[in-house]
Amino acid sequence: YSNYTLRPPKKISICGKFPKDSKKSKDPAALCDWDIAVNISGTLSKYTWDTLVKSAPGVAFSEDKGYLLYLYDSDFGVSNYVPGAGRIPPSQFWFNMYNSRYKNTNEGIQKGYDPSAAHSLSVQLWIVATAVILGVLGIGV
Repeated sequence: YSNYTLRPPKKISICGKFPKDSKKSKDPAALCDWDIAVNISGTLSKYTWDTLVKSAPGVAFSEDKGYLLYLYDSDFGVSNYVPGAGRIPPSQFWFNMYNSRYKNTNEGIQKGYDPSAAHSLSVQLWIVATAVILGVLGIGV
């Protein structure tokens, strides 16, 4: 919400909807197919959605486009809700699910490689200055 929100919600809920053409929705007319989070309240400013734990009951997610995520004031619900002045309306966000087919996450990287232990490629200033001075004086390095 923004500074124009006069009455911020006390609790927020998040739900999801399958893509229209996926035929996974038990009730195509319903706005939500599953709950992601219900009645989030307090000072929580970040919510991580673990799709392995919070998914639609009995239906696995699949690679597809056109999923919907609804964010709404828990006190008013998501369907047929018209907010009053200074309240947040239900918000919807489109998202896609992708299946990573990349299996070799460390391809080309030697086993046990620690990037923080890699040698620095920076060159000391005195080496560069010495080479420049010797070059100006005509002395080969």
